[in-house]
Amino acid sequence: MIRAGLGAVLLRAAGLLAVPAAVAQEAAKQSPGKQSPAKQSIDPAFLKIQSERTAAMHTGDIEVYARYTTDNFWVVMPDGSVQTKKDRIAAMAAAKNAPASSSELSGAPPREEKVNAYGSTVVVSWIDAIRGKDARFSETWVKDGGTWKVAAAHVSMIQSKP
Repeated sequence: MIRAGLGAVLLRAAGLLAVPAAVAQEAAKQSPGKQSPAKQSIDPAFLKIQSERTAAMHTGDIEVYARYTTDNFWVVMPDGSVQTKKDRIAAMAAAKNAPASSSELSGAPPREEKVNAYGSTVVVSWIDAIRGKDARFSETWVKDGGTWKVAAAHVSMIQSKP
């Protein structure tokens, strides 16, 4: 079950799970032809779908989110809880009515993005901040019925070194 305040923060944090594609597309607009070598070898259809899913998460478009998320999807949240596709959709519906706070997420482009393709699987990871603290995000995308979909994700808070 999702707690109201933290649930909204985590939903927005998980919304970042697809932000790197949007960031990459914006960077490509600003400097055409200067895509990273990793991005150059990634299926353009994957990047398009990843971007569409990102937009759906930010606008609360549950239909598009569901289309690009496997039915048996799960995500490990920063608090160690596990949420399913059904849980995420419920959180998206609840968050549509909750006011967004600009201070919850950094707003800065994600850092240390890594994208690796393995045939019909793509693994993406990056660092971004939640409430001013760094978190590491990862997603595993698979081809399901010929369409790229997120199968699993993980968000971990990065512990500061003593």
